[in-house]
Amino acid sequence: MTNNSKQSLLAFFKFFSKAFFIIFLIFLASLVLNTFLESSKLEKTLLSPGLEENILDAEKLILGDGSNHSIGADDAQIVIVEFADFSCPYCKASFQKIREISTLYNDKVKYIWRDLPIVHDYSLDLALAARCAGEQELFWQMHDKLFIKQGVKEKQEIYTLAKQVGVDMEKFGSCFDSKKYIPKIQQDFDDAQKLGVHNLGTPIWFINGQVIKGTISDEDFDTIINHLK
Repeated sequence: MTNNSKQSLLAFFKFFSKAFFIIFLIFLASLVLNTFLESSKLEKTLLSPGLEENILDAEKLILGDGSNHSIGADDAQIVIVEFADFSCPYCKASFQKIREISTLYNDKVKYIWRDLPIVHDYSLDLALAARCAGEQELFWQMHDKLFIKQGVKEKQEIYTLAKQVGVDMEKFGSCFDSKKYIPKIQQDFDDAQKLGVHNLGTPIWFINGQVIKGTISDEDFDTIINHLK
């Protein structure tokens, strides 16, 4: 065997060992989380028939196509996906805690936002506003502002918030009026529907693949993170 072949083989085994170790950590974290959830008062729910056994298909639907806004490392051992609505008071109750977790543990936790604008008829406009702010790298600023000022629903009110977070208003207005992100928002809804969680209200959480519906208290979030990190 040539030196190049030996080096290639060694590199392969190093890569395989690292990949196996990461998979093992994720499996162990999911097992620990499931044990905690079984003993907690959090409301778990099931995926659509067939997806409970087909983990790969479920994972694709949960994580999306990679275009959703997220915080944290791609190789984080804890992945939190939230299907939420900016007009939902239960989503508002958790947003500050999830932002705190994302900041404190951004090397261990990855948080992914997915739109499920089902609460009010103006929910779609709020989702569009956040995504249009995201074009200018201001998604999370708009995300926070929409929750802090929850109840805003008129176009002019939304524009006022956008101006407060510092967007270029001409670009923002063009994006918002074009409704260009409706297909992406629809994709989030379609994935939630395929997962069987679109009609359960918001928020819907996926924490390392485990499904939880409704509000998660600050204390329960702390417990989950401490169990998994």
